[in-house]
Amino acid sequence: MADIFLNWNDDFQITADGDLMLVDGSDETRQSIIRRLLTQAGSYIWAVEYGASLPERIGRVAREKTIAAIVRGQIALETTVASVPVPKTTVTASTVTQGLFAIDIQYTDAVTGAAIAVSLETPGSR
Repeated sequence: MADIFLNWNDDFQITADGDLMLVDGSDETRQSIIRRLLTQAGSYIWAVEYGASLPERIGRVAREKTIAAIVRGQIALETTVASVPVPKTTVTASTVTQGLFAIDIQYTDAVTGAAIAVSLETPGSR
């Protein structure tokens, strides 16, 4: 089922006809993963367990293994991410910007079987 197209920290997209743009498939899963990782846990009153709260880690001591474990646990909750093969998560600390981590996720789409890659930086970047 399609959802409204909405990248994290962006605005709604409008089609040429003036309708809200929809998203489905792998792009919808990518948006869902990023939304889940960057949403503060407890901020959705009807699903207080939703969210990884990664931006909340800004200013705290962070370790690659801890962030990778959080990401793996949250990705496992996404129904459109296949559990086999197990998604791979790589977290790398920046050698230039203290507290900045690059997160690379590789998973298999549970619906299409396609291999998908998602990358983001957190915390300390847009």
